[in-house]
Amino acid sequence: MARRLKANPSSGAPLPVPAPPRQTLGDRLRALVQAELGAHAAQALELIAAGGEDPARLAASAVEVERLTRLFIDKRKADELGRKLRDELGR
Repeated sequence: MARRLKANPSSGAPLPVPAPPRQTLGDRLRALVQAELGAHAAQALELIAAGGEDPARLAASAVEVERLTRLFIDKRKADELGRKLRDELGR
């Protein structure tokens, strides 16, 4: 036998929907690198992950990602990605 839950008839207001979890700085940087580099993002993502959540280490990782992108992909892409990473880091 199935039981049905009844809504509280005295309360006409819907229940609040919980806010989605806030992304960390590292999450945002990883998403940015993945979006910009696509299939070439594996090593860059490892560098960002090594930065943990410490802003100084993430900034150093961002510099390394930009350098890696410049060496192995394209100078213009590296400049664009570096600018976006710095913007996300707030620098």
